[in-house]
Amino acid sequence: MMKKKYLVPETYEYLEYHHSEVTENEEAYVMSLFIKSCKKNIPVDIPGKHHLLLKDNYSVVVYMPKKEKFCITGFYDEHIQIVEWYVDITFENGVDPLGPFFKDLYLDYVIAPDFTYTLLDKDELEDAWLEGIIDEKTFKAAYKITDVVKDNVLLKIDKWDTRLRSYLRK
Repeated sequence: MMKKKYLVPETYEYLEYHHSEVTENEEAYVMSLFIKSCKKNIPVDIPGKHHLLLKDNYSVVVYMPKKEKFCITGFYDEHIQIVEWYVDITFENGVDPLGPFFKDLYLDYVIAPDFTYTLLDKDELEDAWLEGIIDEKTFKAAYKITDVVKDNVLLKIDKWDTRLRSYLRK
């Protein structure tokens, strides 16, 4: 089953104190998360680099377009410098009584501050297909969405970063 992920930081067990807000505009739902303290720092390894993704005084912006099949997250340090961007490929972006959500379609891009990017979790997508969780049409669609994301997000990440940062100033 695809994971349904909500723009609700209360489900993030590693946060101790934070302030968050979810806003809506014509194009998207946006969650701005300002972390005062974490129960533990969250390290992450991307090819060629080890860094902290979340720690005290970091900020996160999750931008979930209403009419697209992706969700982009910017992770910022205490100086509002980018730590990394993360793009979830999604099956569906929507809203229900619990709030805005996306259904994760397994594939993800991680983009480093130097603009290099890596496609992650191809094995998870293939396993989901082989186990009958998704059909062949959905499997192929996931890769088509990665092409759209590459053209409209990865190659224009500076434009997206400006958009995400605008939610840190509010």
